[in-house]
Amino acid sequence: MSNALNWFEIPVTDLARAKEFYGRVLQAELREHAMNGTTMAILPYQNGGVGGALITGEPYVPSTQGTIVYLNAGDDLDGALRRVEDAGGKVVMGATHLSDEIGSVAFFLVDEAFALRVPNGLDLAGAAPLLCAGITTYSPLRHWNVREGQKVGVVGLGGLGHMGVKLANAAVRPGEDPGQHRGALRPLPGDCGSQQRSGDRPQAGDAQGTLVEGYREVENPPFPPLP
Repeated sequence: MSNALNWFEIPVTDLARAKEFYGRVLQAELREHAMNGTTMAILPYQNGGVGGALITGEPYVPSTQGTIVYLNAGDDLDGALRRVEDAGGKVVMGATHLSDEIGSVAFFLVDEAFALRVPNGLDLAGAAPLLCAGITTYSPLRHWNVREGQKVGVVGLGGLGHMGVKLANAAVRPGEDPGQHRGALRPLPGDCGSQQRSGDRPQAGDAQGTLVEGYREVENPPFPPLP
């Protein structure tokens, strides 16, 4: 046995964000691979060497406890640590020399649960609603793995409902103008439509069902409500 370690996996919740972070730190392009209900982003390694990946899906949960994975920073550990901070990570122990034979090590932390990066050029006032209503309504879309072509119903049309319709529209019709698919639904500000009785004018607070593409009651919904 040449190596005790054969393969490692780093659990993440937001693969796209983690892929961008590690790609910047390691200065490498990470390719994605789906297998057995999980999705991985493969970290760079040479043929015949020990490799690893970022991974998302059940039952993987990010944690600060457990195994410590040491990534290869090459000959520029200080440069790698600068890239960690530039990409939104936190250096918890700077470069520490162990020995001439082993070299130096450092520890960094990426907080998957609470670290949110606002892209450069995005107005903070415009981004603020995404940190409340946006996260609340995006979470169920992410949880149930909503994909292009599916139908999404939103009950209630307030601040959350308005945001929910906009996010659902983007999920089920990526790249399309949401105004093309309102059908018989009455247009409301933004990208929303609300089912009303014929002749009624939409009034704030009286919308019972808000939809991306029509509303119908389902006796046995395919997904149970979230706890």
